[in-house]
Amino acid sequence: MKLRFQKLTAQNIRAVWQISREVMTLTEDPYPYSSTDYDKFVEKVSHGTAIVASLKNMVVGALIYYPSYNSKDVIEFEVFISKKYQRLGIGQKLITQMINDASTHNIKRINLDVLSTNPVAIKFYENLGFTRFVTEKNRFFINNRYVNNYKYFKIIN
Repeated sequence: MKLRFQKLTAQNIRAVWQISREVMTLTEDPYPYSSTDYDKFVEKVSHGTAIVASLKNMVVGALIYYPSYNSKDVIEFEVFISKKYQRLGIGQKLITQMINDASTHNIKRINLDVLSTNPVAIKFYENLGFTRFVTEKNRFFINNRYVNNYKYFKIIN
């Protein structure tokens, strides 16, 4: 599997958008994008740094990281891999690439949020060395039930 990383461009942003819509459902995201939210997605992404993963010139996933609201040496991120290409190590490679990029920009810590309805992601991030530091009990009401939000962090420098 020859995975290639590239920046987000006008040529690949629509593919990244489509993957985010495919995989970021209410199980993974309390505010998934609707089919009419493309401009909102483009606006949000413009405030971050994106790493796009491609196989054979086809976008299969992306990771977008943003400066934290609280500190200039902390970032937060979201990652999405097309369902067809999940569990092939692409997410781990994207996170490794983000950590390498962030290290060169004096980033000290990475934060992320995971819903309690997403045990696969919880295990994935914990296996990558992320530590849960906050549990927001009943943070969201999704599909007629309350859902916890877990906040994780990883120190990188």
